[in-house]
Amino acid sequence: MLEDLQWFLERSDLVTTTTPALQVELSQYNPNVHIIPNGLPFDEEQFTLTRDRYSKSPIVWAGSETHKQDLALLPNFGSDLTICGFRRDSEVLSSQQWTDIREKVAPSCKYEAVRPYESYMESYDGHQIMLAPLTDNMFNNAKSNLKILEAGAKGLPLVCSPRENYFTEEFKDLLFFAETKSEWEDIVNYLIQCPDVGIEKGLALAKYVRKHYHIDVLNERRRLLFEEL
Repeated sequence: MLEDLQWFLERSDLVTTTTPALQVELSQYNPNVHIIPNGLPFDEEQFTLTRDRYSKSPIVWAGSETHKQDLALLPNFGSDLTICGFRRDSEVLSSQQWTDIREKVAPSCKYEAVRPYESYMESYDGHQIMLAPLTDNMFNNAKSNLKILEAGAKGLPLVCSPRENYFTEEFKDLLFFAETKSEWEDIVNYLIQCPDVGIEKGLALAKYVRKHYHIDVLNERRRLLFEEL
């Protein structure tokens, strides 16, 4: 698969990617690499501001079993944290990783099953605070800002690790950042005790991403690139 990807990159007229870090990597194989960041169809279908912040646990994380090491960065939030995306299916590796998360990494948290794509964003409804922990490595530092956009879609405050595409001049004043377990705990407890602060920060993020990261606008940029070929 890696050889096939390299073959396509070297022979493509145009390559688009989502982050500066990935642009640097892909430019080794093609000189015509452009950044088109991720976007979302804000205020359509599931990508709307949440109307419910209090029916479930105050904290939420959503993702796949590949984030076992990232979840291990968090302190023990117990039943205050709901982990969404849990699945137990026929894939042995997937099942084992989720079992490790549930039994060894976060045994006292609440768990919700994986949702279909069409209702994925409903994972965040009923919660006050969204988390995005990431270990410090090359792969995670090349990740896109999709979690920021998801938090903004719902109008939730986001507490995240200070990784390359989170801790930027653009977003640093719109997010909360935590590195150590004590920092995670302090920031989350502060937001639970002062919900108005979280609401204010979440709505500021919502306003910003709707202005700068709407998928329709980004797709227009993509279309113009294609037409220039």
